[in-house]
Amino acid sequence: MIEVAAPRNGKIREVMVGVGDRVRHNQELLIIESPELSTLILAPETGVVERLYVAEGEQVKTGQLLAWIGISR
Repeated sequence: MIEVAAPRNGKIREVMVGVGDRVRHNQELLIIESPELSTLILAPETGVVERLYVAEGEQVKTGQLLAWIGISR
């Protein structure tokens, strides 16, 4: 499994996937918004979303775990 963590502080503006969804490498997972910019979080590998740790509107901190992706090869 691969952990997906927040690269910066911000608020979850949009979650584009759900648990059990199959995702491909570089697919859009969610958007973190901060006063300076919006950051698009992409899937680091092809796999299945095993767990989401955040919801829309939630504040996150740098390094906070956002999701787990189960790798499928």
